Amino acid sequence: MSVPGDLAATHLHRATRLTSLDWLQGREALIAADLADLVARGGHAAETMSATGAMVTVQLRGAHGAWSRHVWSRREGARVIAEMVVEDGDARLAALGIDPIGETARLAARHRPTEPFGELHAGTGQLAASPHAVLPPDFPEAAGPLAHALHRLWNGGQYTDAMALWHPAVRWSGAGNAVGDRTALHDWIMRWRARFADAVILFETAAVGDDRIAVLWRLHGTTAGRRIRLLGSTLVTVTDGLIVADETLLDPVAARVQGVG
Repeated sequence: MSVPGDLAATHLHRATRLTSLDWLQGREALIAADLADLVARGGHAAETMSATGAMVTVQLRGAHGAWSRHVWSRREGARVIAEMVVEDGDARLAALGIDPIGETARLAARHRPTEPFGELHAGTGQLAASPHAVLPPDFPEAAGPLAHALHRLWNGGQYTDAMALWHPAVRWSGAGNAVGDRTALHDWIMRWRARFADAVILFETAAVGDDRIAVLWRLHGTTAGRRIRLLGSTLVTVTDGLIVADETLLDPVAARVQGVG
């Protein structure tokens, strides 16, 4: 959700938006999606909280609370041509007063699951995860340590080594309204890993600010004969070489819709 009228000035007419469940094509489709929350759901326009390169953090409000959204944009000239949006679906539904069970059922009814297509299954004749992630050629060097640590956490289960990048008292928040310190982050990742026997995260892009680093990634896996695809976004604040704040967004609603309990 943003201010729908602003999209005419900030987005090209052929702009697209990718989420964990949808790919919207055309500026009018983006405006219609935002209006659905702004008008029909009783939400309020987005407030920009911070910007880190190509990633903007916005806070959105409903009648019952607020939730965060990470918006990753790609531009042609001054206008947005494509954006990838990651938000906590559970926090969104709670803020707008929407029944999560009913909404999940509604979304699942129109979702078209895809059968696995040549996925590799972790632990089935595969090599252990390498110490370093495979990163895109234009991936910012300053974001490399964070990406490698996330790779070791999610893909390799190397918690003792990887968690050294996070301060023990890091201010962490995760999807599902989870909050806590480094231990809470560790336990949250463990729960998500348990849902996907063959889960792997791959890195899309990153953005670097003065003391902030943001990484956009995708979670791939299979469950009950279905392919699972989720967008994830991690925004951290670094002080003296350690992560002191971490906001990680992943959509639990999209996971349930795709078949993950």
